[in-house]
Amino acid sequence: VSPFSALTTALAATIGTGNIEGVATAMVSGGPGALVWMWLSAAFGLTSKFSECMLAIKYREVNEQGEMSGGPMYTMKKALKNKTFGTILGWLFAVFAVIASFGIGNMTQANSVARGLSGFGVPPIASGVLVAVLVAISVTGGLKRISAMSEKLIPALTVIFIVACFIIIGKNAGNLIPCVKNIVKEAFTVRAVSGFGMAKAARYGISRGVFSNEAGLGSAPIAAAAAQTNEPVRQGLVSMTGTFIDTICVCMMTGLVIMVSGAYDYALEVGHEGAQVTIDAFSMGLLGD
Repeated sequence: VSPFSALTTALAATIGTGNIEGVATAMVSGGPGALVWMWLSAAFGLTSKFSECMLAIKYREVNEQGEMSGGPMYTMKKALKNKTFGTILGWLFAVFAVIASFGIGNMTQANSVARGLSGFGVPPIASGVLVAVLVAISVTGGLKRISAMSEKLIPALTVIFIVACFIIIGKNAGNLIPCVKNIVKEAFTVRAVSGFGMAKAARYGISRGVFSNEAGLGSAPIAAAAAQTNEPVRQGLVSMTGTFIDTICVCMMTGLVIMVSGAYDYALEVGHEGAQVTIDAFSMGLLGD
């Protein structure tokens, strides 16, 4: 696949649940200051994303089907001097990656979709069936079909999401500066007025930041390894832009929308959390509900 397709495939796993569910959860659980700590985690995540994707290209292999295969398991197997130890580590990573894909991947994302659509009267079982069908259509063609769909869908969805955020921020421009000041203040205040403070902001901001951009988790390099390039450093640079787009740009826009629309205060008042907070923000910001 092309380097851009590899990037959008990796972004397909991050832009969505991490930006809609993750940002809202971090802010409701750790206060508005969690947004700053998400940005800080992304700054370090840029370096780890570059390194893991660069190494994925350097140590990838051609499999039996003639496709490029790579990722942390191949890097450990081929780069470590002790090949036996590297192979064991590679197998362990592969096994734990499959297990983790259910816990922090499939189930979290399916649950977020079901909870979000339930607010519109869609039964969870119907959401589950719909997601299963769409995923089946995407994955049955292998990485090429996944990347082809991601290449078309992800840029369009990202642009639509950001434009909607700009509309909401523009409609509530008077709240922007006070909200930004509040976000920065609560990120570094030991005992914030909201009752959260720096410790909780850092805890939830960093954890949800990593959940959002997946930097260092080892999933992005698997997609990056299929890129049509012979320059590991160039692909590393292309892949690290995913962390910037996901957390620095999209997460920031989501957090600002939640604050300026009044959805954050509303969530604390009625007890909303997760994707419902972001849905409230767009509903209040675009529709005035």
